[in-house]
Amino acid sequence: MKPRSTGNCGSSPPWVEHQPRGVLQAIALGKPVIATEACGLPDDLPWTPVTAGKAEELKVELQKLAGCLKN
Repeated sequence: MKPRSTGNCGSSPPWVEHQPRGVLQAIALGKPVIATEACGLPDDLPWTPVTAGKAEELKVELQKLAGCLKN
């Protein structure tokens, strides 16, 4: 499945992605990224970590992001 980064943010459906090229591309384009720590992204990049399988945690972060994008 291809990552989607055509709008205001990027998403990558897999729980674990060992080569998160799509996510890194979204970060390079200045898009906000929410991902699990399993993606292996370094801490020095601007992304928001969520716990894999925790839908409520993801929901909260997506709501925060949606609020920022409306402004």
